[in-house]
Amino acid sequence: VKMAFYMLSETVATRLRENHFAGSIIEIYVRDNDLMGFTRHHKIPVPTNISDEIARNAMALFLANYRWHKPIRGVGVRVAGLKGENYPYQLDLFNSEERREKQLAADRAVDEIRKRFGTAAVQRGLMYFGPDITPRKRQEQTIHPHSYLERGNLTMG
Repeated sequence: VKMAFYMLSETVATRLRENHFAGSIIEIYVRDNDLMGFTRHHKIPVPTNISDEIARNAMALFLANYRWHKPIRGVGVRVAGLKGENYPYQLDLFNSEERREKQLAADRAVDEIRKRFGTAAVQRGLMYFGPDITPRKRQEQTIHPHSYLERGNLTMG
């Protein structure tokens, strides 16, 4: 489950950065093998398009809400409350802004490497624990929404 949340969060974060957005609401969707599902969302204090922040919040929501009575069939991650990535926000005294900037720079570098050399060029170490989900399968399993983001952000610049 953690691996799936990280893969989905990376995909969502990449699309947010490509279109110059950041979001302040993290939402997850979980479906069990009886096709019963639920969604949960959480508002975060600082809008983000950083994959690790999205994944950690998604995993925290999952752990707080899933009861492990039935096997999981599917999970989803979504970011809402979108704002332009340069939208001003209140700094958090308890989180390092310098650390967030480093994470964002690392995410952008990974985006550039994957753009040039493919999605398998850079992977999280976490992905090596699940040999059934390779980068090739990850591309096949990831569903990208067809929306106004398909042609890029037409409202910015």
